[in-house]
Amino acid sequence: MISYEGLKPYGICIFVNICSAGFNIISKVSLNNGMSGYVLAVYGCALGTLTTALFALIFERKNDSKISMVILRDIFFLGVFAVVLGRTLFYVGLKDTSATAAAALANLLPSMTFILAVLCRMEALNIGKQRSAQAKVGGTIVALAGATLMILYKGPAVFSPHFSAIPSHHSKTSSSSNLPLNKAWVLGSFLIMVSYISASAFFVLQALTVKKYPAPITLTSLTCLSGTILSAIMAAALDHKASSWRLSWDINLVAVVYTGIVVYGLVFYLQILVAQSKGAVFMTAFRPSGTVFTILMGLLILGDALFLGRITAAERKGERSEVSEMLTSMKMEGDEQQQQENAGISGRNRKRKVVVVMSWLNPYAICILLGICSAGFNVISKVSLDTGMSSYVLVFYGCIIGTFTTALFALLFERKKESIKISMVMLKDVFLLGVLGIVLARTSFYLGLKHTSPTAAAALANLLPSMTFILAVLCRMEPLDMSKRSAQAKVGGTLVALAGATIMILYKGRVVFSPHFSAIPSHRSKTSNLPLNKDWIIGSLLIMLAYLSAAAFFLLQSRTGKKYPAPMTLTSLTCLSGTIVSTIIAAALDHKASSWRLSWDINLVAVLYSGIVIYGLTLYLQLLVAKTKGAVFMTAFRPLTTVFTILMGLLILGDALFLGSIVGALLIVIGLYLTLWGKEKEKEKKVLE
Repeated sequence: MISYEGLKPYGICIFVNICSAGFNIISKVSLNNGMSGYVLAVYGCALGTLTTALFALIFERKNDSKISMVILRDIFFLGVFAVVLGRTLFYVGLKDTSATAAAALANLLPSMTFILAVLCRMEALNIGKQRSAQAKVGGTIVALAGATLMILYKGPAVFSPHFSAIPSHHSKTSSSSNLPLNKAWVLGSFLIMVSYISASAFFVLQALTVKKYPAPITLTSLTCLSGTILSAIMAAALDHKASSWRLSWDINLVAVVYTGIVVYGLVFYLQILVAQSKGAVFMTAFRPSGTVFTILMGLLILGDALFLGRITAAERKGERSEVSEMLTSMKMEGDEQQQQENAGISGRNRKRKVVVVMSWLNPYAICILLGICSAGFNVISKVSLDTGMSSYVLVFYGCIIGTFTTALFALLFERKKESIKISMVMLKDVFLLGVLGIVLARTSFYLGLKHTSPTAAAALANLLPSMTFILAVLCRMEPLDMSKRSAQAKVGGTLVALAGATIMILYKGRVVFSPHFSAIPSHRSKTSNLPLNKDWIIGSLLIMLAYLSAAAFFLLQSRTGKKYPAPMTLTSLTCLSGTIVSTIIAAALDHKASSWRLSWDINLVAVLYSGIVIYGLTLYLQLLVAKTKGAVFMTAFRPLTTVFTILMGLLILGDALFLGSIVGALLIVIGLYLTLWGKEKEKEKKVLE
C-alpha cells in the first residue's frame, strides 16, 4: 500500500512545478501590462531577501559559520549571475516570446551546467571509455538542436483555443500567433538562453560556495541581498522613470509578491527538503512537468497558440537533456553520500532534524494550501458562472470527475481494507449524502455565487461550525447544558456569527477599497459597485442554504463513516450518487445542448478544478489533517480562505471591498472561534473524564 509519507515527495515536486509554471504566466502578463523587467527583478529580489531571511531565521538560526572575504566575493558573483544577468535577461526575453517557450528552454539547464562544469574542469570527460560521458554529450547536442529548432522554426499552429481569461493579453498574443517568425522572437529566445547560461554558472558557483558556507537558506538570502543592490543600481541607470517604479493593486503587484514569496521562499525551501530526502536526480526528473503545466496555463488562461516547432523542440529537450542531468546529478549525489558516510552520525542527525521539521510543518502548510485551493475554487467558479456556465451543468461535470478522482484515491489507499458489505440502510445513507452534499449544497452554492461575490461566499463559509452545532442540537446528537461555559461559548459564538451573516446580507455599506483594476475586465463589468439589491440578498440566502445542507451532510457523513470506515470509498460512492441525481435535475432544468458543451476556456478549468482539486486533493488532505491534528485544528484555519479570497478578488477580479462585508466577516470569524473554543473545552473535559 502506498503511504502518505511515500507520496509526499511526488506531491511536493508536482506542486513546485505548478508554482514555476504560475511564475512564467504571471510574469508574462505583468510584462505585457507595462511592468519594467529591470524593476520587476529589483522588487522581486528585495522581497525574496526578506522571505529567505525569515526562513533562515527559523531553520538556520543556530548556524555559526563565519563569512570570510572569499565568501563575500562569491556572494557578489552569485548575485550577478542569479539576479543581474539571470533574472533580468529572463524578463527582457520573456517579454518578446511566450511563457511556454521559456518553460521549454528551461530544460536546457542540465546541459548548460554540464558544459560549464567541463570547461571549469569540475567534471572529467572521457568520451572514448565512458558510456555515461557519451550519453551526456549526446543529450547536450540533441537538447541544443531542440533549442535551435524552437528559436528558428515556428511552424503551423497545432492548436489555438481562441480564448483568453485575460483579453488584454490575448489581444497581444493571438493577433500575432500566426505571423511568420520575427526578429523580436529570435532575440528574446537568445536572451532567455543567456539567462539560463547565467543560471548554470550560478549553480556551479553555488555548489562550490555552499561547501565553504553550509547554510543554503542563509546563503540564498545573502545572494538575494547582493542581487537586490546590484539590480537596483542597473535598473536606476536603465529605467529611471518614476512611473516604472510605482506599484498599485494590479497584476504587477501580484508578480512581485509571487516572485518574492512563492519562488524565492516556498519553492526554494521545498526543493532543499526534497533534495535532502530523495536526491537531486529525483527532483529534476519532474522538470518537464513544468513545461506541461505552462502549456496548459498558456492555453487556458492566456489563450496562446501552440506551434509545431515548440512541440518538437520541447520533446527533444524533455527526453534527452534529462539523461544528461540525471547522470550529472548521480555523480554529485554519490559525492554527497560519501561525505555523509565520512561525517558519520552528524549526517544522520541532520537528516533526522529535516524529517522532524517537515513533520512539524506539514499540518500548518497543508491547512494554508487548503485555504488557497478553496479561495481559488470560489474565484474560478465565479468567473465561469459569469461567463455563462450553467450552475446545474457545472455541478454535474464537477461531480462526475470527482467520482473518478476519489475512486482513484480509494484504489490507492483503501484497497487493502477489509471488505465491508453495503446494506440497504447504507445505500439509503449514500443516496441522502449525494442529495445533501452534492445536489443541494453545490447547486445552491453556484446559484448564490452567481448573484454575490467570492468574498461573501468565503466569509459565509465560516458559519458551517455554527450551523452544524444547531443541527446537532435539534437532532439530539449533542446535549446542550447552558450551565457550562463551553455550551455558553458555542451558543454565543453561533449568535454572533449569525449576526455577522445578517449584516453581510442586508448591509453593503460604502466602498472601503476598490482597486480600479481587473485582470478579467469582462468580469469587472458584471461586479460593479451597485447598491444592495434583491439579487444580492437572494444569492446570500442561497449560499447560506448551501452551507446548511453541507452541515447536514457532515452530520450524516460522521454517522455513516462509523458503519463504513473507508472515507475515500464512501466519498466516491457519494459523488456517484450525486452525479446520478444532478444529471436528472440538470437535464430537466437546463436541457439546451449549448449549456452542456465544453471548450478550451475557463468553464473547462472550473470543471477540472472542482473535480480534481476540490473533490480529490482537498478532500484527501482534509482527512489527513483531521486524523493527525483533529477537526478543530483544521477548522481554525478556515478564515484564511476568506483572506485569500479577498486578495484574489481584489487583484484578479477587481472586486470592490464594502464596509458591510468587512464588519460581517469579522463578526462571523469571532463567532467561529468562540464556537471552536467551546468545542475544544468539551473535548478536553471528555478526555479528563
